[in-house]
Amino acid sequence: MKAMDVGIIAGPRGEAFVGGRLVARIGQWEVRSFPGGDWDGSFDCEWYAGSDPDAFGLLKGSSIEVSLRLKDYNEIVHEGVAMAAPAGEIKMLGDVALLELKISGSGPIWRA
Repeated sequence: MKAMDVGIIAGPRGEAFVGGRLVARIGQWEVRSFPGGDWDGSFDCEWYAGSDPDAFGLLKGSSIEVSLRLKDYNEIVHEGVAMAAPAGEIKMLGDVALLELKISGSGPIWRA
């Protein structure tokens, strides 16, 4: 694969949902999309552990499927479904977990 075949999308904020419920507020994010339609990326987020303990348990286990709604620097919304897993330490602030997530999607990330 040539480097020019990889598209990079980045933005300042977004949200993650599990089963239609908001579980995380996303800060700075970056996604690399590949010609085959798969993609990966990472972001720092505030995961609302107390509002959905089951989803938080799955996240801490290994990974969890999330729906993402991300805004880029041009205020364009991008959506996709990804597998998400913590990329390091999870810090708790009350019932909110502060962590970095690694994400990967096998389907497209699209403009909403």
